[in-house]
Amino acid sequence: MEVGFLVQTDPAPKIECRRFDVYGQLLWVMTLVMTVLWLRSFIESVVAVDSPRAPVNLEQRIEQEVEALGYDLETAQACRQMALSWKTWRHSCVLDHWFQKMQTTRCQTEQGDCSVESLAKVQFKVAQDLRDHLHRHIRPTDDIYDLTEVVRRQRAQCLGFTQLYYVLGRALGLEVEVINVLNLLKDQPLTAGHGHVSCMVRLVDERVVMFDVVDLWAHSDPFVFKEAYTRVGVTWELQHPVADSDQLFACIQCLDRDGLRAQWLNAQGATAAQQGRWGQALAWFEQAVEMDPNAVQIRNNRAGAYLKCGRLDQALVDCDDAIALNPKLEGPYNTRGMCHSHGGRWEAALQDFDAALERCPDFAKAYNNRGCLYNKTAQYQRAIEDFDCALDLAPSYAEAYLNRANTYTRLGDYQRAIASYNAAARCESTPQQVYLSRGLVYALAGQDKQACRDLQQALDVSPAFRPKVERIVNRFGLDLPLAQVSSQRNPHATGPGNP
Repeated sequence: MEVGFLVQTDPAPKIECRRFDVYGQLLWVMTLVMTVLWLRSFIESVVAVDSPRAPVNLEQRIEQEVEALGYDLETAQACRQMALSWKTWRHSCVLDHWFQKMQTTRCQTEQGDCSVESLAKVQFKVAQDLRDHLHRHIRPTDDIYDLTEVVRRQRAQCLGFTQLYYVLGRALGLEVEVINVLNLLKDQPLTAGHGHVSCMVRLVDERVVMFDVVDLWAHSDPFVFKEAYTRVGVTWELQHPVADSDQLFACIQCLDRDGLRAQWLNAQGATAAQQGRWGQALAWFEQAVEMDPNAVQIRNNRAGAYLKCGRLDQALVDCDDAIALNPKLEGPYNTRGMCHSHGGRWEAALQDFDAALERCPDFAKAYNNRGCLYNKTAQYQRAIEDFDCALDLAPSYAEAYLNRANTYTRLGDYQRAIASYNAAARCESTPQQVYLSRGLVYALAGQDKQACRDLQQALDVSPAFRPKVERIVNRFGLDLPLAQVSSQRNPHATGPGNP
């Protein structure tokens, strides 16, 4: 019995001893691993703080990107506050979630724990999600492009969307590149005379993905850029569409940060031009060209401003430079045609208008300008045909209605002239002279009452018309008491200066 007792009791302490040794070894290994991980994290944090690539957090990155575009600190802070207010379904910051995901995956890739393809998939997903969130929180509009106003009003057009995507994408660690769109695909033509900007993101696997930041559903699959696009001067043209992808644009120009800033300056100039402030518009365009000398559309806009300011020679130089940069674009030919027309060079003007329409058959402004040229050379039927083409393409083109009405007046067809003037008056951007011109035609047609009504309306819209109104009244003996006409604009008058 004693032997049996010894046999049963001796192994027990040995077993407990072995268990103690195993647990102790596991504890020791775990402690060592945690220490190593902590040391590595500490070293990485020290290196990151000392790195010249600061700022190291998302908030600072957003503010830095906004300020780099020329905006003030207040706009940078407002943009950061807006972006960080976007939440996931778990009520955490969605941008911070993407940022951490990007940083973690990139770190794992650098250490060999994650493939380049996996990092590219994460980048693509974040790029898509960012675009989707912009559309969820920012509504499209036609006139808000300044980032300060975009953040304040939560609305944007293509330039506003592009700036916001550029800022937030780069803050997240994406390689965002702005693209100036010169032509869409053939089945999606870009409206002649209008500009468009958007973005593409370069992935770590050397592919790119394109987005139309305004159209929520328009984006490409990842593709190798130089397999699809060929460089032509300062632009890239789509030559070899990649199968199973969806390139959005036929011709683009890649822009850096200065190029994006130049687009903002160009938009400022376009706004001033629409308001008739051509001197200020020219100043904006000059700054834009200085910042991006290769921007064809901006040079063309500056040429138009030079023309409006009476600087014909400088306008022609800008047109020639723009055509040299990209001979395939229609805008500079149209502007140069206007320059030649103002200079009395009818044949050269006609050649340029024809060249513009050859490159873009739906260019309503070129039809209108060529129609005006035909008017100057007494080819009235051709002029009417061109004005009709312009109006078929742009039914709200008030200037084309006005020009067609003037042509009918020269032909003595007063009823058709009045019908065209009526159409011009119904347009949103009614030309001021429509009332003066229609009043004259009513007088020519013997409709004195309607003539007096329109001439009075012309004076209400612009007192500067008074000398012309006096001549019409005296010529036709109209019963319009000019001495009692107010020199102040009627606040209820219909015209460009009234809401």
